[in-house]
Amino acid sequence: MKYRYAFLIFLFAFLIQGTFLNVFSLFHTTPNLILCLVVMFSLFYEKQLHAIVFGVLFGVIADLCFMQYTGISSLGYLLLALCTMAAGSTINRENLATLLLLTVFSTILFQIYVWVMYFFLGSRISILYVLGKLFVLVPYNVAVAAFLYHIFIERVTRFRNDRYYYR
Repeated sequence: MKYRYAFLIFLFAFLIQGTFLNVFSLFHTTPNLILCLVVMFSLFYEKQLHAIVFGVLFGVIADLCFMQYTGISSLGYLLLALCTMAAGSTINRENLATLLLLTVFSTILFQIYVWVMYFFLGSRISILYVLGKLFVLVPYNVAVAAFLYHIFIERVTRFRNDRYYYR
């Protein structure tokens, strides 16, 4: 995939996440589209650096727009992209269950990472509050990742509909 198309996809996700998804919030929680895209792009496009470049870029923009401190989300997205790329070299990248499992782990690790960073910067947010939000955020992110998987898998895997393709 070309970088300009990936940029447009990340930009669209950022704009949707910051505006339209607030209508569909459940218990004041919305899915993290940037995180889902970082996991998916780093798994599917391992040789290209779409996830790292645009995860860091839109992480900084999201921090500037929505967060108290700048750079926390971008560093988190960078670390998640690197971990997912490392895991992608040993697992089946075209499997839906793999993507969903990585999305669950990435969501949990990212939320705990953000809480730890804010804790050391003096925030008083309780870890119980963050863990409580995970019960809504994880299924939301898994649903978004499953939806994105069905959109992008046909573009990633060339001969998926071939009768010799093993599922």
